[in-house]
Amino acid sequence: MRRRIRELASLSRVGVSADEFGDALSVDAQFTLEPAYGFGRWTQYTCQNWTSSSATSFTNTYVSTTGQLRTASSNTAPTPPGCNTQRALACCNGAAKVRFAGFTSLIVDGAGTGGGRPGMHAACGAQFAGSHMCHIAEYLRTASATQVPATGAWLDPSGNERGEASSGGSPRLGRYTATYTCNGWTSNVQDQYNTTFLDVDGAAKMTSPSTAPLPIGCAAQRPIACCI
Repeated sequence: MRRRIRELASLSRVGVSADEFGDALSVDAQFTLEPAYGFGRWTQYTCQNWTSSSATSFTNTYVSTTGQLRTASSNTAPTPPGCNTQRALACCNGAAKVRFAGFTSLIVDGAGTGGGRPGMHAACGAQFAGSHMCHIAEYLRTASATQVPATGAWLDPSGNERGEASSGGSPRLGRYTATYTCNGWTSNVQDQYNTTFLDVDGAAKMTSPSTAPLPIGCAAQRPIACCI
């Protein structure tokens, strides 16, 4: 099973939409949920190396239905679902080559399609087969010549090895899946959450409620930037 399962760093780099397993190792040999390309597979963590179905003594890692990477432990109170939980496996077939698919004709605010990050990925996939919502570094690495719409376009933030959101274009940066942008693509409130988007000039922007003057924030209506 381990040879076919995705590490969490890989899951951050592409879209997933179901509860799925995975685990990852940081560059300093620590377990991590962060997404950078410099991270690899951690083989000593989840469900006693995939040998236990215990509901009372465990640590596990998975992708939630909202697209967030999560870990759970039997030390957590109240005790969360353990290694007895039935989930699909997230499977990997090599590293994706980055290219820009296009901007959706669908226009959404920060609440997206109503399905969080998986819903944003699905909107891309519905218009451009095999695509998903870009994250910032991914989009920048495409060097796309496609004109950004006048409204700008939504995309995910990227994350670095320190677990920080980033607007850089390094190939070491992966998708940042914490509830950073519009509370994980669930809110259209103007003044409560951070946003990440492409401006009309192609620059990747990150705003927060403390940005002055107050930006339109998650109330903005924009298409979604899609990558393959």
